[in-house]
Amino acid sequence: MAALSPDIVALLTIIIASLVTLLAYYFVLAKFFIGKPNIIAPNVPSSEEGQAKSGAEWFKAGWTASAKKMYRNGGLDVEIGVLRARMLCHLFCWLMPVCFGVALAYAILGVTEAGTARLGMSNLLAKDFAKGRSEEEAQKRMIWYLAQRMWIATVGTYVSQLFSLHFCDRYDEQIVAMVERSATRAPAHHYAVLVTDLGPTDSDETVRDFFDACLGGAGAVRRIVPLSNLDHDVVEPREDDEEPTLVKKILLGAAGPPASVRGAVNKWAESLAAQERAEFFAQEEVEDPEGSKAHLTLAEATAASADARERSEAARVALAKRDADAAAAVEAARKLEETEGPKRRRSSMLSMLGGSGKGDDEEEDPPEPPKTLVVVFDTLARCSVALSAQLRNAGATDGWKIVPLPEPRDLRWATLENYPDKLTRKVKGRTARTLKIYLIVVWSLVLAALGIAIVAVAEEAEKLSAAFAGLAAAAASFVGSSLAATMLRAMAGILAVINDLFETHISESSLQRSVSTDYATFAIVAGFLTPLIGTTLYSAFSDMGGNPFAFVSFIAQQVPTNAFTIMLTILKLMFYPPNAACRLDDEITRRALAYVFMTPTPVTEREKVIEPGPLLLFDMCGLDTFIFTIGLTYAPIQPVATFLCMLYYALGVLPRKFQPQVYRISFDTDGTFQKIYASQHINCILFALCLQFFVIVLSGSYFQGLAMIPLFFVWCHYYGKFTKRHQNSLHGASHSRLALEDAARIDKERAAGVAAWEAGLDEKGYWRAPEAVPPTLKIEADAPAKDQLDALQGWLERHCEHSAGDWKTAAASPRAETEKKAVV
Repeated sequence: MAALSPDIVALLTIIIASLVTLLAYYFVLAKFFIGKPNIIAPNVPSSEEGQAKSGAEWFKAGWTASAKKMYRNGGLDVEIGVLRARMLCHLFCWLMPVCFGVALAYAILGVTEAGTARLGMSNLLAKDFAKGRSEEEAQKRMIWYLAQRMWIATVGTYVSQLFSLHFCDRYDEQIVAMVERSATRAPAHHYAVLVTDLGPTDSDETVRDFFDACLGGAGAVRRIVPLSNLDHDVVEPREDDEEPTLVKKILLGAAGPPASVRGAVNKWAESLAAQERAEFFAQEEVEDPEGSKAHLTLAEATAASADARERSEAARVALAKRDADAAAAVEAARKLEETEGPKRRRSSMLSMLGGSGKGDDEEEDPPEPPKTLVVVFDTLARCSVALSAQLRNAGATDGWKIVPLPEPRDLRWATLENYPDKLTRKVKGRTARTLKIYLIVVWSLVLAALGIAIVAVAEEAEKLSAAFAGLAAAAASFVGSSLAATMLRAMAGILAVINDLFETHISESSLQRSVSTDYATFAIVAGFLTPLIGTTLYSAFSDMGGNPFAFVSFIAQQVPTNAFTIMLTILKLMFYPPNAACRLDDEITRRALAYVFMTPTPVTEREKVIEPGPLLLFDMCGLDTFIFTIGLTYAPIQPVATFLCMLYYALGVLPRKFQPQVYRISFDTDGTFQKIYASQHINCILFALCLQFFVIVLSGSYFQGLAMIPLFFVWCHYYGKFTKRHQNSLHGASHSRLALEDAARIDKERAAGVAAWEAGLDEKGYWRAPEAVPPTLKIEADAPAKDQLDALQGWLERHCEHSAGDWKTAAASPRAETEKKAVV
């Protein structure tokens, strides 16, 4: 240890600790999880990973996973995420010769910080220019040295920037073409739009007349489905009713007030599960592991499920009556407005409900009509026209908002059913922005303080003996980098909660896209830029003694040396994806939640099934962008940092292949995330170029700075290509719907059977919330609880499959060119 510098000791400490942790995780997986598909691959237990007999088989199954498998188990968004990680890994592999050339040139020139050195002034004080030279010769030698050093950085910047722009452009072009091909699947929700922000006199007929008039006469609109508020109390509450807490909503997905339709249906499902458990004990004649009082008797469970069934039916009937009253009130208000104007609209609506607008609860809380409608068109072409700018603007004149309908499994039904007005959305959005500003300021200060602490401890440790210096540097670096990495990862969850609570997202994919954008920005600012500035200022101020004349130029010279603290954070982050793939953290969390919420020991086959967690794309998106920015920035000035970024992607591709088998994604937007990825790539390239430019210019190398100016014009050229490509892509001008020519071709192919196909989907409740149980759903009350619960859960989960709304003759995958068995 005495022969190693404190910097090397710190890096080795983190690498060894992370490797030991990874090996321990893999040992637990190979020893205890292999052979248990419900644990190792809960989303697809029948997959090769779930059926693996050894750790080696499990590893091989993930390594050889194909693009077709990624699409089948996760969808196009998941596949694009894996392809992006692989692309970035390939990009940094191709940048390695550039980094090697830069490091070699620095080594020949004698620049000490080409390795891992962090010491301030090492780029100048480590070289004795005056030795054997006159003062004038020493000055010339130092100027020549700095000029060569900056020319190396300039040439490295040119090569890395041009290569990155070309590489990202080719990748984006290929993915956009893949998205265009995937759109030909044209599932059912591509025939529909959402109309929100309806006025008090806007009814189904009003919306139908609008679209019929704009799209060439009657018959353009096949169906209009209003979204009733299933969370509104419609039956009498009981003393034992408990509102679901926020913690249970977040951790367990509990939703729906007990006196509402959604709550009553969920309670019915829970009661049937309890009855199934009671029937198991009665048939098997075994005792409950938790004791005889831990579960209801069969008679009690049967009575409870029957009561829950009756309450669910009563809630459905009450909601239907409430919707009918609301529709009558809207129609009366519309007629009154036509005859007497809008002045008496509210009083008329209240009078229709039998009140004067004062006094009792019924008058204070009249039933409101649905604020959102699902409008289903007869053809794909008409739906595409309905989403055109002209019709969207025409609808906006009436205050409406017309947007593409996401997949039903993707929709946040409770938000749509009680969609807030524009003012409320604006206020909540302003609150979200304020909270984000506070968050980024606090996180930036804390992460900058951690970076400065690592540098300060390392500098003070150098004054100790060699052994103590290494121990102090290792301890400070390990603790500081662990805290920094943990805070960076925690930031994603905090942003998700803020956006969920204070931004009105109608779909899960919209929420994740919003968090992806915010998280990437936060990670770069709080995790890279602020710690870099903080440690740079600290080193410059310490070494220059506060001299204001030399301070500014010296700041730029410290940027390469202070990559050390950033590299420590990268080392910690690169081991998180492999550790997560081993499933130990998830299994510990699952068992902890089961203990906290006192979940009984599973005995039935249904209880033994482990529900897969949600597959989140925003954390991977943000961290990938964060690492990409760091690697590209340091490629021409600190090659070791870029090498670590390459290792991050190399270790991260395989865990991403395991995710579709482990976690369940609730949407497939046919590639809307690619626009976010492309935007982040081009903006991060500009960020890296600007930082490299300022480092060189502020160091006094003005000729090198002038030489870099053409790179900004090259960037503008590629930015124009990115912008034009995505403006004209499926999710740009077409608003996630096919172009008219393609839509018309598919309409012609489907013309004979599309009406019957859509009617069948409507009978299966495709356009309605999962908990909207119809009277036509026949569940025999005398049947075993298992059969009843199978029928009810089959209805509640009818949207979950990716192919739920596919055209009846659609193949499992329409992407013939991209679903070959080539390894991802």
